[in-house]
Amino acid sequence: MFRKLAMMAAALITLTVSAGAFAADEVKLAFGSLQRDTNFSAGNCPSCYELVGEVEVKNIAYAKEVWIWYNTGVGGWKTAKATYDAQLGNNKETWDFSVSLGFISPANVQLAIQYKVNGIAYWDNNSNQNYTLGTPAAFNVLKTVNVFPTNTVFAMFDKLHGEVVVKNIAFQKQVKVVYTLDNWATTNEKLLTFKAVDGSLAETWEFTTDIPLFFSDALPTIEYALSYTVAGVTYWDNNHGRNYKVTRFMGATR
Repeated sequence: MFRKLAMMAAALITLTVSAGAFAADEVKLAFGSLQRDTNFSAGNCPSCYELVGEVEVKNIAYAKEVWIWYNTGVGGWKTAKATYDAQLGNNKETWDFSVSLGFISPANVQLAIQYKVNGIAYWDNNSNQNYTLGTPAAFNVLKTVNVFPTNTVFAMFDKLHGEVVVKNIAFQKQVKVVYTLDNWATTNEKLLTFKAVDGSLAETWEFTTDIPLFFSDALPTIEYALSYTVAGVTYWDNNHGRNYKVTRFMGATR
C-alpha cells in the first residue's frame, strides 16, 4: 500500500512539473537538510524533524515566488514558501526555507523546488527524480554549497559547540571554525573532528571549544564563519558576508 501511495505521489509531482518548465539556470537547490527540530526538546519529541535549505534563483524580475514542494510519505505533497536571503552576484539570489515536519519517520522525504516569475513556473526536481532525504538515503543534499552549519550550533556556559556538514569531495580534508567574541577585534580558530558519514556524498564534522564564562556585555553575541579545505581549495561559508551569530544558551541564527 505504501509503495502504491508513493507511486501516486511521484505521478502527481511529474504531472505538475509538466505544466511548467525544467530549469536550466533559473533555479537550483543549493543544499537541503533533514534535521532534528530544535523547537522540540529531545525528551518531548525525539522524532520531530525540520526540512531546511537554500535555493539559488536567477533574478529575472523583482516580483517572484519560490516554493518548496515536499512529501513525508503521509498526506501527499505539501508546499511551503521560501524567503529571500541575499544577493549572490552574477544576477543570482539565494532564498532560504525551514519547514517544521513534526513527528515523522525520517525515511525518503521527497523535495522539489518551484520558482514562479513572469507567469512561468521553473522547476528543479532533480531531473524528474525529486531530491530524497532521510534513511536509507542521506540526510543532506549538497549541490552548489560545499559546507554549511546545522541547527545544532550553540553556546552554553563556557563552551561553544556545533556540527557542520561538508560535501565529501576527497578523503583528505580540513574543516575549521573561525569565531570572535569582540566583533572581530580578535579571532579564534578551532579545527573540527570527523563525526559521521552521511550517504556517500556528505559528512558531518563537529567541534567543542572553550569560551570565557563572561565576556563583554556590550557584545554578547559570538560571530563565526566556516572554512573547508579539500583537494587544494578552501571553501568559505560566512553566511553571504554577514557571518553566523550565536548567543549564549541559544542556537545559530542567520
